Amino acid sequence: MENLFKTAEKIEKKLDSYKLSFAKKDRGDVVFKHDSSKVKDNGDHFPINNVGQARNALQRVNQYTSTPKWYDGSLSELVDAVVSAVNSKFPSINIYDKSKKPGKN
Repeated sequence: MENLFKTAEKIEKKLDSYKLSFAKKDRGDVVFKHDSSKVKDNGDHFPINNVGQARNALQRVNQYTSTPKWYDGSLSELVDAVVSAVNSKFPSINIYDKSKKPGKN
């Protein structure tokens, strides 16, 4: 039985290291990098490497009706950060006022 617990501990440690290495994988341009003071889960969030991803980030951020567990801040700060990052990188994307309001779905 003791060997079973030791094996389980080894597996758990290995999984933790995989999770950590995956979370810190460089995903290119993202709004929130894993090492940002606003990110609690060590993951990158809202990739904006191309126009499609940028539009998707705008759509996804506006689906939140409350602050996600991984984010340390308010919902409006989250939306503002995504809108600002997308606008800076892709000024050709029209960002309408309703896209700047949290929880519009």
